[in-house]
Amino acid sequence: MRDFFKIFCACVGSFAALNGWFSFKYMMSAVYLQPVSVYLEQVGETSNNGIDTSIDLIEHYLDMAMSYDENASLLEKKGELQIAKAFDLRKKNKDEHFSDTVKLENTKEYLEAALHYFDKSLQQRPMWARTYVLYAYTKALLDEFDEKFYTAFERARQYGRDSFQVQSGLTQLGLVFWDKLTLEDQLKTKESFIKAYRLAPGKTIAFASDTQKAYMACLWVIEEKVHAAECKAFLGLNKKRV
Repeated sequence: MRDFFKIFCACVGSFAALNGWFSFKYMMSAVYLQPVSVYLEQVGETSNNGIDTSIDLIEHYLDMAMSYDENASLLEKKGELQIAKAFDLRKKNKDEHFSDTVKLENTKEYLEAALHYFDKSLQQRPMWARTYVLYAYTKALLDEFDEKFYTAFERARQYGRDSFQVQSGLTQLGLVFWDKLTLEDQLKTKESFIKAYRLAPGKTIAFASDTQKAYMACLWVIEEKVHAAECKAFLGLNKKRV
């Protein structure tokens, strides 16, 4: 009976210690997570506006938080941080149009890190589609039309199926690198153009390709029984330029 009591006390003690450890981890994660949230607010949306100078401090707090508790919320924030860094690199290299291979490689690595964290969080959110588009574009600029490129291309299509911005971005990507795409992905580019048109009729897609390729894409939409004049207006073209 005495032995049983000892074993029981030991189990209770172990459980209490384990519970205390997890409580400590949760508390420490919360302690670090709060500064992370504050600093991420300073970063704002990942856009061409760039990022705050406290980016290194954000990463420090985030890494500390993740060392105590690597939950989905922290993984997402880590992904957001990597995207912010990638956009910052893109902004710094904007005038060179990504001509600097070193910066392109860095951008690709940051985006790969972001997507890695997103995949680990086991969630599929439409907002990630923009990350996949940018990643695919970066891969294309590096002439890396490999499995990772096509995976990113396809996931962007899936996650951003209801996004005008994503579908127009995929259309631009497809048209700029048209000769590098497979026939299947050329057809997907056509589908993205049609989706973009239907999601935002009357708006102009600022195609990064030349006018003829943009007009060629527009002809696909005409095949869907869209009026030619409306199509030209959609592309912001006039008769002299076509």
